[in-house]
Amino acid sequence: MRALPVAAAALLIASACGGHHGTAAKPAGKRKVRIVDAGQIYDALNTTDCIKWPSDEVKKKAGYLAWGHYYPGGGEVGEVIAELPHCDGKTRVVLVAIGDHVVPVTSKGVEDAPDTADTTPDDGTGGDGYGFGLIGGLGAIGGDAYGFGDGYGDLDWGDVGDVGYGGLLGTDTGYTFQIGDTVEIVDTGQLYTTINNTDCLKFPSAEMKKQAGSGAWGSYYPTAGETGTVVFIGTHCDNSATVILVLQIGNYLVPIGATGVALY
Repeated sequence: MRALPVAAAALLIASACGGHHGTAAKPAGKRKVRIVDAGQIYDALNTTDCIKWPSDEVKKKAGYLAWGHYYPGGGEVGEVIAELPHCDGKTRVVLVAIGDHVVPVTSKGVEDAPDTADTTPDDGTGGDGYGFGLIGGLGAIGGDAYGFGDGYGDLDWGDVGDVGYGGLLGTDTGYTFQIGDTVEIVDTGQLYTTINNTDCLKFPSAEMKKQAGSGAWGSYYPTAGETGTVVFIGTHCDNSATVILVLQIGNYLVPIGATGVALY
């Protein structure tokens, strides 16, 4: 369900609408979900009536034409507006509110997420740590650590020079990533193929931003099992807990969520 040209997406989805709308929508309440497979996102569904939209306003917001420079990715968390049957009679579509955007995604592309409110206890055994330096910040026990420091400059990308960005990412799940690591792609649903068309990731140079997306890849497209070197670590503009790595794979730069790779 990757992005399709508007006409093709509309034709494909509309052709599936010959069936019925199935059962009634499930009540959503205050349920929160995390996108686990960005390939399950319907970015042009709002050009059709293939689901029973809760309102015209929701329909208007629920597609890439309304998202502007934003594009949803794996790891993002939002509140469920509704869960509705697709007109194919088999698929459930979850409408997820992420910031000011509405993201339609199949039920297979999301998982329930815990409340993301700050629940850091007073004894300091949770929460995140941020730092600047050679290995960056060290998070509190049970939290995450994000570092920005030396390690990227050696690659000499544009105006970054020797200062560079990079450092260490460590989480309470037990994995760590740092600049120079070799990693393997394990989930292509976590790819951010067009994030370089936005300002949602603070690339360290204009040159890296230019190369880090499908528009610069030509006929190449990353696949599961490919390995690459981590050359940049950043966070998503809508959720600082969503960590994005930029991998060097051959002559290509590939942005991907940290949960989409494994140390090789």
